[in-house]
Amino acid sequence: MPKPQTTVSFREDTQKAFSLGTAKFAVQVVTERGVANEPKEVRTEREFIRYFGQVTHPTAEEAVRALRKGAILIINPLYKFTAGETVGTKASVAITVGAETLTVTAKEVGEGYNGIVVKTSSPRSRKANVVDLKISKGTEFDENIYDVPVSLTDAEVININKKLINVSLSISATLTLTNALTGTLVSGVKDSSALLPADIVAAVSAAYQDFDFGEVFHLVNLYYTDFEVDAAFVALGEAKKLSVHLPLPLHVTVANAIAQREGTGTFTHQPINSLFAEYWIGQIEVRSIQDPTQIIDLHPMADIMAAITKKDAIGQWLSASAADYGLLDGDVLNARKFTDSELDQIYDAGINFISRKSGLGIKLNGNNSLFLDKSKLSSKRNIGDLTIYNLRWTELLGDKYLDKPADIQTIREIHREALENLNDLVARRAITEYTWVGDQEANTLDELVLNDKTQFQLGNYKVENYVVPTGSLEQIGIETVLTQGVSSASAVLT
Repeated sequence: MPKPQTTVSFREDTQKAFSLGTAKFAVQVVTERGVANEPKEVRTEREFIRYFGQVTHPTAEEAVRALRKGAILIINPLYKFTAGETVGTKASVAITVGAETLTVTAKEVGEGYNGIVVKTSSPRSRKANVVDLKISKGTEFDENIYDVPVSLTDAEVININKKLINVSLSISATLTLTNALTGTLVSGVKDSSALLPADIVAAVSAAYQDFDFGEVFHLVNLYYTDFEVDAAFVALGEAKKLSVHLPLPLHVTVANAIAQREGTGTFTHQPINSLFAEYWIGQIEVRSIQDPTQIIDLHPMADIMAAITKKDAIGQWLSASAADYGLLDGDVLNARKFTDSELDQIYDAGINFISRKSGLGIKLNGNNSLFLDKSKLSSKRNIGDLTIYNLRWTELLGDKYLDKPADIQTIREIHREALENLNDLVARRAITEYTWVGDQEANTLDELVLNDKTQFQLGNYKVENYVVPTGSLEQIGIETVLTQGVSSASAVLT
């Protein structure tokens, strides 16, 4: 028999649509340092520098920009991969202590580990037979391990390494540490200049296939690549119930952007068909984080994440393009200009865009998902996020009742909790109505209608959750009529 689990699904009907508050984004970033395939939650720029080093790549520019604007990121350091291994040399230092050696090695390949200083000092606690160990790099970070035994064994090294972020220790035998040992890591080399789409796809798979996304709702591609990468991100999003945000390449022409979306021209792929994903086109001018005296072109994905963070605090099912969330901050100096004809083509292709809106400023525009049938609600991006939300809360609800008694009381408890969630969605303008079709009206197992008694007794229970989602306005027509008096609409001036 299969393991106990809750299975959720989605479909769209011609009559009704069948289809958690902090935004967290899983991203891949080209960094100076960090352990590949071990995604780490980062909330501040200071944490980014501590774990990953200085900003040296456009993806890092976007990541830190998003952090400055309040986004929470789950960052996987992106490296050049060959046969699953990183290319380059780990920075290290060997410190001789009498006849033995203390070797300190970077956790991962990267120039960002060069210059890390390792020191021992007198114990702050003033205890006997211990020293304090300090690992630091300028003002970037300090890692302090207090009261390290001077007689260092392999077991103690293992415990210390569990606490260290950037380096790991190794000894050739039992080592007797002394006060005022020092050494500096050198020779770290990393090749990230030749990242290919296949490398990024491999990294996505290695980092996230077995990752517990938990409260992580969004998956973002920060690296401007091609359809192969887009397809990998969408496949992961579909499997993990994630909202996927894809940038079209910086400076891409409108024709090529549409060709990438539709699989035409130089592209020969089948277009992505997913209500869970969206494409964004555009670029903004901002001051560089690496060098604030420089103005650079950047994809606005960081600002998109900032808008999503704002709207998710109210509800995942809202459109990030609404003016309440989608206006870009004043630190955006300019945005790519599109002609009216280009904007029509972009929107008709189901691509969202960033542009200046007269009277409002630079903002996000569009509520398109990558669902191909534009006659369905699933082609609207906020409906995709609502669907993910519904799939997630119903799965959590089901998981809560796994292994509970297979009886009428459990059926009614599931129903009661489901109604609380559904009524909350109505109150928060996510859906306008719902129907929960289960067997909560039954008084005995013989009165089950939707479920088979024998199957239920074997532990299988099913319900159908019908919801009518709330869409987003896309066309508003306001007619101004000149009259001779407000109370007299019939006296129209001509």
